[in-house]
Amino acid sequence: MARRLRTVIQTLDLVPDAWVHFEGATVGAMPRTPSDDDVVWDVASVTSPGADSSGAGWHMRQDGLAQGRATLPQDAVSDYITDAVFDVVSNGHRTVRTPIMSAAGLRGWLRIEPLYLEPDAAATVTFRIHDGTDDLYWDGAAWSVASDEATHWTTPAALIANFASLSSGVRSFALVARLSTTDVDYTPSFGGCVVAYGLRDDGDDTDALLRTLRRKLLDEIRPSLVAEWTTTASTAVVDVSDGGEWAYQLTDVLAAYNLTDDPLELAPLSGSFVSPDWTPDTPIDAAKRVRLEGEYSPDVVLQRHRDVVALERLPSIVLTVGDVERSRTSIPAEVRDIDASPPVTYQLGGIATVEADLVVTVGAELGSDVSRITAALNAWLGGSGYRRLVSPESARAVAVQEVEGFRRAVDRLGSGISEARATWRVTYHESGADSLAAVTMTRAGGIAIQIEE
Repeated sequence: MARRLRTVIQTLDLVPDAWVHFEGATVGAMPRTPSDDDVVWDVASVTSPGADSSGAGWHMRQDGLAQGRATLPQDAVSDYITDAVFDVVSNGHRTVRTPIMSAAGLRGWLRIEPLYLEPDAAATVTFRIHDGTDDLYWDGAAWSVASDEATHWTTPAALIANFASLSSGVRSFALVARLSTTDVDYTPSFGGCVVAYGLRDDGDDTDALLRTLRRKLLDEIRPSLVAEWTTTASTAVVDVSDGGEWAYQLTDVLAAYNLTDDPLELAPLSGSFVSPDWTPDTPIDAAKRVRLEGEYSPDVVLQRHRDVVALERLPSIVLTVGDVERSRTSIPAEVRDIDASPPVTYQLGGIATVEADLVVTVGAELGSDVSRITAALNAWLGGSGYRRLVSPESARAVAVQEVEGFRRAVDRLGSGISEARATWRVTYHESGADSLAAVTMTRAGGIAIQIEE
């Protein structure tokens, strides 16, 4: 019995957007060692077929194109700095790392295509796999932690041949390339890699809407909370989720004041917060007016249809799936092995771009809570009304765009509830096939091309 996995093909290239997507932060310099000046990083503004190092794109592995590349630097007379001149024994090898992708749902590694050029036997690229913690190399029988800087490196052929042996327990991945040359006339080039892996089959819509968008909103939307009440007895612990006049999933207390004794709010009360309780350092006497300011997490509910659902708590954000459009592409994603005899490309066909419209409904008992939540959602989307997410399950991109802004709703989910609604469009990719299809390639003028059926 074979487990059904959903195949994904991902490109880890050397462009700034890749680090933003996979690691969530911009990079001023691509991760390089020993220092930024020891490896040259070039980024092309446009990719164009046939361009060389003086053009807008670069060939990688004869027929591939890369928008970013790493090479070795030149000296004042345009000679490439060799390993001997650089003194790699003393200074360390010159390496570059792709962004790190993480996919919690990954259950099998399938294939890899390193994007590199070795223009001469003197200019070589060797590799390690970074698993988020350690660097691994192929020791001839298994992927092992690298400890010898001089010898624990993997050739391109060994990387390709043994990639599927990488443990499915490795859920984070990056490729580290070592650039080496012994000839002043040649430098190797590295442009990243293309990887294929299998995910547990929960569905693409579940991945995009439930695992990514809903999870992000639950983790990141933190509206402000303002609560005022008069103590009826000496108060040593405050639980704002106790189901009283206000019940919130409090995540932090920012400030608290005894308005009876301090009406100008000059002396905040000290205390500690351990969810769901805020404990003042000194119990608050009875008959004191207290103001508490904090942050909380509203509930986020995903509806895949328009049936009425019972909301477990308020305030809430309800995501209702509306119109869904799929546009399939005739161009398959692929991972190639062009050094095989004959060359082979492993293709994933039937890929579709999905655009799903979501009605985003914010509901709360208080109109002020609705206003604060919609303000938090607008800030989360950003000034452009657009945000690109990365799925923690699959590492795929999920784009969210505002179509219609928030407006107060007339027809409501229930009486006594204030509501506001907006429309967002969520765009993601859908895998059409479960497995890769091998297609034979041929060589024409040194370039590997697909054989048309």
